[in-house]
Amino acid sequence: MHAIRLRHFRGFSDTGWLDLAPITLLVGQNSSGKSSVLRFFPLLRQSVEANTTGPFLWYGRYVDFGTFADVVNKDADELEMECAFRLVIPAVRFS
Repeated sequence: MHAIRLRHFRGFSDTGWLDLAPITLLVGQNSSGKSSVLRFFPLLRQSVEANTTGPFLWYGRYVDFGTFADVVNKDADELEMECAFRLVIPAVRFS
């Protein structure tokens, strides 16, 4: 995964694309969302590992966000959240 983008997630209306590198630093004032971004990754993990009917398991082994209503940004026009990923997949050559 090379970048991530979160929309209407917790305190963010839109993070924009956050580039990820072997060393990535998140810097900001208290309550600016650093922990929310970091906690998204264990949320993703527990959602993939669990047998759940929805796209995300909001509470589980790694993190507890409560419910979807607790996670979606309070200023969002609609009750929806979006996450996007940029992946680089090496090309495979066939001979």
